[in-house]
Amino acid sequence: MPWPRKLDSIGRKVEALKTSGAFGRRAYKGDVKMPGKRVQLDEETWRALDLLGHDQMKDFQELADEAFRDLLRKHGRPLDLKDALRRSAGVAATVHQLRPAKAKKPRWK
Repeated sequence: MPWPRKLDSIGRKVEALKTSGAFGRRAYKGDVKMPGKRVQLDEETWRALDLLGHDQMKDFQELADEAFRDLLRKHGRPLDLKDALRRSAGVAATVHQLRPAKAKKPRWK
């Protein structure tokens, strides 16, 4: 029987793998290989992140994704392609409300 599926913080399907470590591991189905980066944290920060992860039922990757999205937002950087296109269009990207179509008169009399 396959592992239960759920959605991650940005809506991708996630399959749980056998967990190892404090937060466990997740595999994104259909993802291309992404570069991994090692992060060194002091013991106090790690314990605080571990506790936060357990409190919010999130793994380290989900906490990191949220933190990096907030950092990009703070510095005014686009988060994804849709956001970048919206920003590049500038003021012209406003949404205009269309008038409802007039009711058509029946052809037969």
